[in-house]
Amino acid sequence: MDEDLVRRPRKSPAVPALPFKTASVVLVALVAVVLATLVAGCGALVRGSGIIESRQQTYEGVSALAVSGGFTVNLIRGHTREVSIRIDKRLKPFLRLVRDGHTVHLGLAPGNAYKGTVARAVVTLPWLRRVSADGHSDVTVTGFYGDTPVTFAASGSSSLTVQGLTLGTTTVRLSGRSSINGTLSAATLRLRMSDGSVSMLGGGLHRLLVRADGASHGFMPNMLTDRLRASLAGGSVLLATVFERIDGSLSDGSSLKYLGHPVIGRLSSSGASQLTAAGW
Repeated sequence: MDEDLVRRPRKSPAVPALPFKTASVVLVALVAVVLATLVAGCGALVRGSGIIESRQQTYEGVSALAVSGGFTVNLIRGHTREVSIRIDKRLKPFLRLVRDGHTVHLGLAPGNAYKGTVARAVVTLPWLRRVSADGHSDVTVTGFYGDTPVTFAASGSSSLTVQGLTLGTTTVRLSGRSSINGTLSAATLRLRMSDGSVSMLGGGLHRLLVRADGASHGFMPNMLTDRLRASLAGGSVLLATVFERIDGSLSDGSSLKYLGHPVIGRLSSSGASQLTAAGW
């Protein structure tokens, strides 16, 4: 029989293995995809270049400032409405400077880590209605006066400093281990503190209204007020100088200490809380 006529079994073609170099490229690509996903979720690390650039912007009709992203800002009273910024060159793509109604928003894009950078600004406004600081920002407010109600707010481990303010009804809200210090005079000060925040204000008031919880502290022996109403909880502490009357409530191991000789009005205490005359 002719051997060429004999049917021989056909072999399945072998699947070629990827060369080592090609497999390495695929693995590196997969790792890059995973890392890109992680970076997108955790933000970028931005290091300063040491090159500082300036920018100025004017706005009409604004009366409020919102600062975020680790900016350091001096807010002063003046005849213009102007923002002057000094910022590291590498931060410019992350700068957020926008107007929303009567508010100027100034900050850096959230979610990133900024190392060795400069982000400072001087803001001038003729009058003021609201200031807020968030995300490890520092804001100093100087020289404002008037009867218009003003609100100060700090969150996310930010700090506010007030210098030489004479205001009407003033509201201060602190959260997230934030702080306020300095001096102001006002008819009424409403102070709200939470999450381990701290107030070290001084000045003169007719009425001081304090609500504090979460182990917050108000160390204000140089804040002189005619009347105090305090609601303290969660191990919070308040020290102030009061001339006429104290009312309020203390709970959860909180402590109210006062200087002066006020009348103790309607005041409730529970949970090992304490009311103490600190004396002069």
